[in-house]
Amino acid sequence: MFSLAYFSHCLALVRRKPLWNDELFSLYLSQFESFSALIDTLRLAADQQPPLFYLLTRLSLSIPGGTQVAIRLPEIAGVWIACLCVYAFLRRRTGPLAALCGLLTMTMGRPLYFAAEARPYGLVLGVFGVLLLCWQAAAEERRRRWLPPLAICVFLLGSLHYLAPLALAPLLGAEAWRRYQTGRWDWPVLLALGAGAAALLVYVPLLLEIRKFSTVFWSQPTFAAAIESTATLYFPPYPLLLTLLLLALAPTGWIFVNARSAGALTPREACLVCGLVLMAVVGPPLIHKAAGGYVFRYVPFLSMGWALLAGWVVSRLEGGRRLVMPAILAVFLAGSAATVYFQRNLQMPDHGALPQTLLQGLLARQPAPSLVLVDSPLTFLEFWHGATEQERQRIRYAVSPEAALRYTGTDSPEQSLARLARTIALPVMHPRELPVGEPFLLLRTRRPPSWIGAALARHSARQEIMEEEGRAQLIRVTQSSPLVLDTH
Repeated sequence: MFSLAYFSHCLALVRRKPLWNDELFSLYLSQFESFSALIDTLRLAADQQPPLFYLLTRLSLSIPGGTQVAIRLPEIAGVWIACLCVYAFLRRRTGPLAALCGLLTMTMGRPLYFAAEARPYGLVLGVFGVLLLCWQAAAEERRRRWLPPLAICVFLLGSLHYLAPLALAPLLGAEAWRRYQTGRWDWPVLLALGAGAAALLVYVPLLLEIRKFSTVFWSQPTFAAAIESTATLYFPPYPLLLTLLLLALAPTGWIFVNARSAGALTPREACLVCGLVLMAVVGPPLIHKAAGGYVFRYVPFLSMGWALLAGWVVSRLEGGRRLVMPAILAVFLAGSAATVYFQRNLQMPDHGALPQTLLQGLLARQPAPSLVLVDSPLTFLEFWHGATEQERQRIRYAVSPEAALRYTGTDSPEQSLARLARTIALPVMHPRELPVGEPFLLLRTRRPPSWIGAALARHSARQEIMEEEGRAQLIRVTQSSPLVLDTH
């Protein structure tokens, strides 16, 4: 029943959800002529994901159903596997209702968002879920056959996203707690984790090549802002609020049950869950330091911490008053249904993308001048991807990483677009190539990072608003002299 509802929702969503900027990088880079050509492109840091992600994306594109659906199938499957793994992890220690509440927590907030996006985060969730099951099983006696899959899962984590192995930190903390309790290390498990991590050294040469093209990342948050960004993993915040409510009610005696009659995680598993939850606080500054930037999508596995915690807390209530568990389950079902409704009807944040039809309508009403300069690299790539051949003849983007850094404080989107243009025939130009004395149109969307509008205003170019709809403006621009960029 869950699988039917899950796939029905995800497939209906991705059919009508257009690909956005980052997904277009996944699409175009997966259309490589050969594996060596893919590696050469990744060495230029056009997109900073490991090769395996593009191989899986290329494979999924061969599945019938249209690009918007096919390209997202791996992520849909990944989040589905993660949900089932949360249920299986909890079910080994708790009753079915508590495990079901943990599974439902995975359907609240960002995991469903990751399922509808052709980026590696949904796959990371799925692999991490399998890794947790392998770790749980391998920790038990006579279960050592799970050690090879455990090592493979560690390697797959880093092969899907370079920062995903940070998910091992709570596992290592749990192993250290076991050492404190028992006085000895679980060496087979540690060696399996280490073997999988050691195999990731194969990516070091590629990472060193990528670092040569280091940029100023678009997200440069403070410590507090990084934690706030992580909180968006729980948007809408139903799993967080429900779990905190249950934690507050549990000690009251009204619904709390004697521990002997309730399901319980082992101390090592409890340490793992707490580590995943606490990593939401200590993880952001560490990732920011290591990667030079931070966004919540880098740590999708943290959402599994709250799902496991919710199931764990609910398990402490099983066997209590007769109406408690049905009432709690109803609350979790309502939270899951609200998230699905919100995602389908009100739309989760869409990265500031503007409807394709809106932009096409603006251009159709202003057939001249023929040159249309788009102000944002994100909007340009999205518009170009869905544009007609006639519209592609008109739209351009002026690439200048130096100007982007000067006016917006970041050059990573600009650099990425410039490097993608070496792989596919994107109509990009240098700002000095903009016409002088002849008017052109500026499609202004106010979508960061956008620098061209400020640069033209500083250059005293004549600007006249011709059309305006929503956040988009079509501006007639006339320069009296070539655009000189002040990049100092």
